[in-house]
Amino acid sequence: MQSGIDSVTVLDEQSLLPPVWQRILNALAANGVRVHYENLCRDQSSSDVSKLTECLLPRLKNSEASEDQNGDKTRKNRLSGDGTFCLLEADDELQAADFLTTFLTAEDNVDGIADSAGDQRGAIVIIRGSSTSILDQFLSRNNLPILGGSDASPLRGYMSILPLCLELCWSPFDPSRLSEFLLLPHCPIRPLIGQYFLKALSSEPGIGGDAWQEAWRRAMENEAKFLSAPLESQPDSEEAELKETEQRWRKWLESPLFDPTEGLPVEVILEICQRIRLHALGLSNAFTEAKMSRVFALTAVCADTLARAVSLTKMPRLPRSQLHRIVESVLSDGYRADEAEASAWTIVDHPGQIYAPADTVIWWGFTGNNKISFKHTWTKAELDYLASHGIHLEDPHTASIREAKSWRRPLLAGARQLLLVKPRTVAGQTAASHPFFHELSELLDATSQAAPSAVVLQAQRIYEQAEVTVLSRKIVRQKRSAHPLPHPKPIWNIEPGNFAAQLQAESPSDLQRLFECPLRWFFKRTGIKTGNLLSAAEGERLSGMLAHAVFAKVFQQDDLLSRDYTSELVKGLTAGAFDQLCPEVAAPLLLPGNSLERDRLKDNITEAAAHLFTLIKDAGYSKIECEKNLAQTIDGTDVLGRLDMLLYHPDNRNCVVDLKWTKRSASHRRRELMEGKAIQLAVYAKLSRAHTGYPTHAAYYMLSQRHLLCSELQPFPAHSYIPGPHLDDVWLQLMQDYKQHRAHLDGGTIFATGLPPAGQVHLDDQLQKSSNFDDSEAIPHPVPGVNLVLEPPCKVCEFGRLCGKKGPGA
Repeated sequence: MQSGIDSVTVLDEQSLLPPVWQRILNALAANGVRVHYENLCRDQSSSDVSKLTECLLPRLKNSEASEDQNGDKTRKNRLSGDGTFCLLEADDELQAADFLTTFLTAEDNVDGIADSAGDQRGAIVIIRGSSTSILDQFLSRNNLPILGGSDASPLRGYMSILPLCLELCWSPFDPSRLSEFLLLPHCPIRPLIGQYFLKALSSEPGIGGDAWQEAWRRAMENEAKFLSAPLESQPDSEEAELKETEQRWRKWLESPLFDPTEGLPVEVILEICQRIRLHALGLSNAFTEAKMSRVFALTAVCADTLARAVSLTKMPRLPRSQLHRIVESVLSDGYRADEAEASAWTIVDHPGQIYAPADTVIWWGFTGNNKISFKHTWTKAELDYLASHGIHLEDPHTASIREAKSWRRPLLAGARQLLLVKPRTVAGQTAASHPFFHELSELLDATSQAAPSAVVLQAQRIYEQAEVTVLSRKIVRQKRSAHPLPHPKPIWNIEPGNFAAQLQAESPSDLQRLFECPLRWFFKRTGIKTGNLLSAAEGERLSGMLAHAVFAKVFQQDDLLSRDYTSELVKGLTAGAFDQLCPEVAAPLLLPGNSLERDRLKDNITEAAAHLFTLIKDAGYSKIECEKNLAQTIDGTDVLGRLDMLLYHPDNRNCVVDLKWTKRSASHRRRELMEGKAIQLAVYAKLSRAHTGYPTHAAYYMLSQRHLLCSELQPFPAHSYIPGPHLDDVWLQLMQDYKQHRAHLDGGTIFATGLPPAGQVHLDDQLQKSSNFDDSEAIPHPVPGVNLVLEPPCKVCEFGRLCGKKGPGA
């Protein structure tokens, strides 16, 4: 039989090859094919690279053998630091990548090697010994071609669409999984529409609540505008397209939920796989660049594979654990998307791939963290038994020897220069040394005291020295002078009169913010944002939000006070409302592990509702309005607010109740009433009075503590009254100081009340006493002409670094 092969060149010794390859080569030789086992030629010069090679190979000359016997081996082969070999040590991958990128952009000092951008920079071979993700970022930033050795694609997140869509089908609903789905690259819900639902999940983490319905309304309005027509006057075709779009989005966003123990119906899994496959194929066809489209094509293949695997089980439902294992098996191969770009250097993944002389060999990732292992799967007795039956497996010891010899191949192939890049930490973990490093360690130890630092070079030197020479290149870096940080500014100036045209309606929260810190109020009012990081409500915020929703649903019933309701009946109504609203606005409480917290919260809210109902009914109130929006122009100022509860009394002694949830003491709210700083209650009372025409007082109801803190002695029990300035007086002081604040703003002066007055405390003293500097209990910077002073919110302010309150590292 003719093989069609004339000759085969083998670099490894025949005895080191796997048995199957030995048999193949023997069969080829018997069939007339010339099998040549080549010995790579070695550099016979006296360079450091040649000395390394001599140390790693047996001596061929008797004179050298005699020198070894006399103990002069180490002295003879001690490296001289001639610039042909360098071990680059770095603190981490970032430092190593920065150094290597600078090295590749530096000009060569060796004759015969071109240094222009368009010419070859010598025959450079780069070994991708580990992930080049960080190195590729530095190369790309410097307009150099990437090596393409990243462990994953930047678009790899799209492949998570398959397990995420399946996770969205399990009960209880997990809002975090839906948030991850909406943040996927090239999500089926485009980013602008997805932002509406992300914000809804951030404020009310659930499906079906008011925020969720508002997100749908805004999404469909945006889609209608996208179709270039108002929502109310769509032609038939556009109306049909809108409905089709809504149905398609609802399939992605509002999947039916199933019990994990009962399992997910196979038909649901197949429908999800088909939907993902079609979407992925559409994206794959939309991208003409192969590197971009490959991840989508692979996702489509995985979806199809999962569908076929599920169908082969012949089961009507798949439990969650079993489905997880199938999905993990389908996606186990992962994806390596980045490919090396065209460059002046050659890229290999293993030193054994080098078989010809190269000018410079760079071994990136010269560590033992690239999963180098030799597993002895079979015992010797088992190997002998299998061999006696004609099954010849490779001896693990032989494989280890062949692997170790492959590490020396760049030297044996005649590389003129060798650079080993060895970071001490990789991904934050201490990196083990590469096994080949241990073969060189004896020579490096003998050289370290006598040879120059060019042999073992620390990458941090490029940050300490203007010039660093490595191999044949000189790296030149310029040190930039440090500029001092700006001093904290207690007073900011803008163009006078510019802000007056931006007058807007004020809410109680806006007024509170203005009196706490005018600078923070200004930043918020002018739309300065600190970022777009959305996170679902949790902790006290989630509990308070659910409590507000439950109270609104229970107390807004028209006949709640007219019928013979008892506190026990109210508890039952509250418990039912809690169970109904929890999946809609507080779904995280339904997740495993939160049952105890959910039960405690439910008991607390039901007890609080019954307690407040009893107080309201005993006080003689006849009607309750919840979540009422009011907007009035009062004393020349547009004011708006959303009242939690507005209580109507037959004697026209109305009351606004503001619900507050906190597990801490209610002393803060009590102190607000006593000191005349309850701005929210004063605004609510004034809005209600302007709306109803009757005097209105106000109260805080502390849900967790079940305490009512009222501004009037009647009609609530006397123990709930907190003595202090009347809310009408608080409003008058509020308006007087508000106008003074606006006068400062219109005049172009903005005060940062969390900072001491200019010149009172030096910046260096502030930074040295950072604990006192960040103390929000410090006396606020006074605003001229303003008497109502609130504590600055410096501990929770997101603009602390901008104003200078939070120094470097704070």
